[in-house]
Amino acid sequence: MTTAPSGYKIQAVMSAATAFVDRMRAEDPDTVDDAATLLMMLESETDATELLARVIRVSLEADFLADAVEARMKDLSARRDRFNRRKEDARATSIQIMEALGLTKFPHAEFSASIRPGLTGSVIVNESLIPGYLMKYPPAIPDKSEINKLIRAGETVPGVEATNGGTSITIRVK
Repeated sequence: MTTAPSGYKIQAVMSAATAFVDRMRAEDPDTVDDAATLLMMLESETDATELLARVIRVSLEADFLADAVEARMKDLSARRDRFNRRKEDARATSIQIMEALGLTKFPHAEFSASIRPGLTGSVIVNESLIPGYLMKYPPAIPDKSEINKLIRAGETVPGVEATNGGTSITIRVK
């Protein structure tokens, strides 16, 4: 991996290179105006072109490394998502097994698991029908906690449907 030159090195090389260009401009302005000739002269008389190539190499390598890290992050993100799906599938299967066996608690040497029915909740089907006193301002958004209190109390709220939350599982590691 190419290391970036120090600030001191850059300053020293650039000081010599700019002094060289200024001297050439004073001696023969036409030579400095021709880019190919100026580049050839800088290559032979200073370290400026090598310094520039090194700094550009550092930039390119950093770009390649950033791309590699981005690709690795995507791979790891996909892996994390697979583990999370596996976790959710295993939790759902655990709930099904415990329900089928009639268990609400499962003590084990490594962990304890318990299931409980989900709470009654709400799903907003038409926000424009929700009364103003059940909105939070600003901006106007439904106050889900107040709406859920009313739904759990057996009241109906326009624009909202009651739902029964699914069974949830709590797993504690000892």
